[in-house]
Amino acid sequence: MDKKEQFLNIARMVYLYTLKMKEHHLIDDMMIDNNPKMVNAYYGRLENDSAYVVEYSRGVPNMIYSSFGAFQIPAAKLCRGHVNDYKAFQRDVDAIFGQLEMQPMIENRMDMIGPRYIVSKMPWLNQVELPLEYKPQSMSNDQIGSEQEQAELAMIFDANNQYFRKIGHPEFVHSEAEKAAVVAKPVVKAEPKKRFCIVAGQLKQFLKRPNPDKGL
Repeated sequence: MDKKEQFLNIARMVYLYTLKMKEHHLIDDMMIDNNPKMVNAYYGRLENDSAYVVEYSRGVPNMIYSSFGAFQIPAAKLCRGHVNDYKAFQRDVDAIFGQLEMQPMIENRMDMIGPRYIVSKMPWLNQVELPLEYKPQSMSNDQIGSEQEQAELAMIFDANNQYFRKIGHPEFVHSEAEKAAVVAKPVVKAEPKKRFCIVAGQLKQFLKRPNPDKGL
C-alpha cells in the first residue's frame, strides 16, 4: 500500500473516531493533531500490505498502527463518560469501520491495554476491500527512527495536510482552524474637550463692563 495513501486514511480515521467520541459525550471538544510527532516509531509497526489495526485503551481507540509506527489519537486521553456512552460509541464505530476484534492484549499491572481491532471497511473508500491480515513489521533497531525515515514521514504529513486544506478539510489537520494574523490598530487617544471655567466673581465683573458700541 502507498504510504501517503495509508496516512490519508489514518487521518480520516482519527477525525471520525474523535467526532464520534464527541457525539457520544466522551469529550467536550474536538482535538486533532496531524503531525509526525504523533507517531511512535518504536511501537505498532506494520508491513505496507497489512490490515489497518486500531488499539484501544480505557475503552476508546488510542492509536492506529502504521508502517512508520503507532499513530496516537490525542482525544483518547481526554475521554470521560458513563458506561452507556462507551457502549453506544463502540456500537457506532463497529458499524462504521466493520471492526473485527483481534487476540486481546495482555493485562499489565497498571491497566488493561486493548483490545485491538482490524478495520475491514472505510466509508470513503466505497466498498473497496481492505487487507484483513495483521502483519507486524520486523526491522532492525538501527533503521527505526532514522533521520531518513523521519524526513520521509515529515514529507508525507506535509503533502497530506496540504491536500486536506486544498479540498476544504482543515479539520483533519488540526482541531483549531488556522487564523490569519490580525494586525492590531494603534489606539488613538482623543484629546480632552476644552472647558472654560469662569469664576462667579469674574462673571459678575464681565457683566458690569460698559459696552463701548452702545456708548454706555
